[in-house]
Amino acid sequence: LVKSVSLTFAVLLAIYLGSMAVGTAVGTYLCGTNAARSVRWRERAFLMAQALLYGYTAVSMALFIGAIGRVPALRFLWDYFGSYEPSISLKISVYVYGAVPLFLLFVPTFLMGLSFSLSQSLIQTTDSEVGRKVGWLQFVNIVGSALGAWATTWIGFSALGTAGLLKGIALFSMGYLLLLLLRRHWSWLPTLAGAGLVALAVGYVPNNARFWQLINGVEKANQFIFHENESAVSVIKLAADQKSGIIFVNGLGQSGMPYHHDEVHTLLGALPVMIHPNPKQVAVIGLGSAGTVNGIAGRAETRRIDCFEIASNQALVLTQYAGIAGDTAVRAVLNDPRLRLIFRDGRYAIRHEATRYDIIEADALRPSSAYSGNIYSKEYFELLRSRLKTNGLAVTWCPTVRVLNTFRLVFPHVVYCDKLVLIGSNQPITLNWGLINQRATTAFSRQHYGKSGIAIQTLLAHYRPNLTVLPPLEKAPVEINTDLFPKDEYTLRGRDKISF
Repeated sequence: LVKSVSLTFAVLLAIYLGSMAVGTAVGTYLCGTNAARSVRWRERAFLMAQALLYGYTAVSMALFIGAIGRVPALRFLWDYFGSYEPSISLKISVYVYGAVPLFLLFVPTFLMGLSFSLSQSLIQTTDSEVGRKVGWLQFVNIVGSALGAWATTWIGFSALGTAGLLKGIALFSMGYLLLLLLRRHWSWLPTLAGAGLVALAVGYVPNNARFWQLINGVEKANQFIFHENESAVSVIKLAADQKSGIIFVNGLGQSGMPYHHDEVHTLLGALPVMIHPNPKQVAVIGLGSAGTVNGIAGRAETRRIDCFEIASNQALVLTQYAGIAGDTAVRAVLNDPRLRLIFRDGRYAIRHEATRYDIIEADALRPSSAYSGNIYSKEYFELLRSRLKTNGLAVTWCPTVRVLNTFRLVFPHVVYCDKLVLIGSNQPITLNWGLINQRATTAFSRQHYGKSGIAIQTLLAHYRPNLTVLPPLEKAPVEINTDLFPKDEYTLRGRDKISF
């Protein structure tokens, strides 16, 4: 929903922990009042807090899902959920970093904090056992959290999906409503009324496919392809004619298909393989639409293409899209016998494997995305440099001045294409356009790019005037990205991202 930037997790964690702290403080106060001195009162309050906590999960989501597509005043949220890019405009930020997470998170986490205080007050009956009972209660809490996280991640997302998990969690409230009845805190009438409300809300939350369709701001089911597992929610939003689509991963747009609609990704892969004299073994970090893989696969000399992708379901939605849209280019890329899909973090894999490559390409994150500093930092570029063969090329998108500075600091030889791509090497890079055009016009290359409707010579000729071999740096730049100081990731100023 939020289309995360680097600040997203911090904001959500602050809301989560802050709400819990408020609930704990309120619970502590209530436990000190005269009314709460009765064990029965505290037991009833604890059971009611738990029943409301789980019930609110379903009710709030049902209301939210029902409102975003129907209430005119919230239409801008629907449009934002369906949009390609994240936004930090004031209007959007107030809602997606404030109102929406508060609506969905505040009450449940407030009630968690309240329940901590109430449960402590119920079990603390002997001064000599205070420490032991605090320890046991926290131990049970930690074990439950660990088991819940494990079951949700490795079983729940794949087997039930987020919508199914929400419904299952909400149904826990039924158990607490039953306890309220059995412990004679409530009569039949309020118990049945509460159970009916929860059942209504659970029934209103749609199935998983419809849930993610609405969350992604898509009107029609036949224009939506998705897959959810423990690694990501991968989505393709199809055009009305179902002949083209846009890739989204966890709400963020990545690229478009067919490939001739998004030639930049093809260029990011094709340019270095046409420059390199003999690119036998290449690597791509990030699958996305497979547009960059398609670009880097255009030389007959290439024998192995390693593609590292952290979203393990990405290839599944691409396969579905190829079948629906009849896109033979996507199918050909995924079925290329040279391609090895490795579902692992790319930086981690390259660091822990001794493989050396002729080309390492990063189909990269936006510089403001969470963890983007890991693939725009000095240490990352040094890792790439250490994994290159002789005359090997490292390739990255160049969205900011700091990326340019950092890359030039690491690589002694750099080719730069106007605010788009950087190619670095340990050896001098020669832009011999006679050889480049000769490689691009081989039968293999023309046939390969022709499958996706791309005239590779025309594409290269378009960007040729913008390609420059940069001179060595005279002095180390001050403004760079490092692992511990990923400045681009944590700056929100537009001029830092686009000004050169």
